[in-house]
Parts: sequence; structure tokens; C-alpha cells
Amino acid sequence: MMNNFRGIRGYFFYLYLKELFPKVALDGGAKSTVDSLRMPVFLNFVFALPPITEQDRIIGYLKEKTEIIDLLIKEAEDTILLMQEHRASLISEAVTGKIDVRKYA
Repeated sequence: MMNNFRGIRGYFFYLYLKELFPKVALDGGAKSTVDSLRMPVFLNFVFALPPITEQDRIIGYLKEKTEIIDLLIKEAEDTILLMQEHRASLISEAVTGKIDVRKYA
């Protein structure tokens, strides 16, 4: 399979390996100071190959969902940044006496 790429979308191959191969490789690898991959584990890696039309549907679905997730992550990061700026501003105003914090003590 790893030398015959007919009937498989490159992005599907990438996603499949990205998700499943590390789990399989680390289960059958050797561990010393660094992870290693044994050739039999690599050669015996099972690869499910759905028809091209199904690969296309899977790719489309995953792209759609990851775009939504990426957008949510960006929004969360922007909110965190804004909150950090507000926090810094609030601390600055409290330290410089621009706001009276004695009633909160």
C-alpha cells in the first residue's frame, strides 16, 4: 500500500496516517531515550481504503468540521488576549490610583 498510491486521495492518506499511525507505531516500537519504529510494525500497518467517492466525502466532512473548530479556537484565543489586556489595564489603573480599590479590600 505504501508504494501504490492509485485509488487514494493524498489528503485522505495524510489524515489517516496522522490519526492512526502514531498509535500503532508507538504500541509496537522500542523505547529507550527516544521512540523508535520497528520495520515489521511499519510494514504490517493495516490501511482501510474506502472508494474514492467515500474518501471525498470524508475529506469534505473533516475539512468542514476542522474549519469550524479552527474558527472557535481563534475566537477563544482572541478573547483570552482581550481579557489579558483588560487585566493589565485594570492592574495599571489600580496601581496608579485611577480607580479606588479600598472598598474591595
